Amino acid sequence: MSNSTVELTGKLSAKEQKLKDAYFTASQGQLIWQRFKKNKSALIGAWVLIILIFSGVFAPFLTPYDATISGRDKEYLNGAPQIPSFCDDNGCSIRPFIYSFERNRSIKTNFRWVTTISTDLDARRYIQFFTEGVEYTYLKFEINLPGKALDFTIP
Repeated sequence: MSNSTVELTGKLSAKEQKLKDAYFTASQGQLIWQRFKKNKSALIGAWVLIILIFSGVFAPFLTPYDATISGRDKEYLNGAPQIPSFCDDNGCSIRPFIYSFERNRSIKTNFRWVTTISTDLDARRYIQFFTEGVEYTYLKFEINLPGKALDFTIP
């Protein structure tokens, strides 16, 4: 029994004593930061917030259009977004592409707008990155990530 009391009251090594002193002399901010670093979900949430903040700051660079207009094509209404593809029935491509599509209405469709997507090889619209786009005011650049490559009219 006296052996265990000696261990509890025994001297700590210099490293352990330094860690103990650092804990008791740490400021409130340092204690919060140490506890925050141990929480994995908090770290993931912090990284998600940082990414969202940076995408908000660099939004003019990431968007293909000026923020004051609702797209380049005024006739394009209620169109669904497309996922860029690399492969289709015609083969594969190194560059990502989307398909052209056409909207029409007729008696057969009860005069509702119907969108038909053309999967021909000529109907591919290749996506170009870092092309000249709309000037934005943060750094006076005219280079946008998608740029004007996605601008086309729908008949």
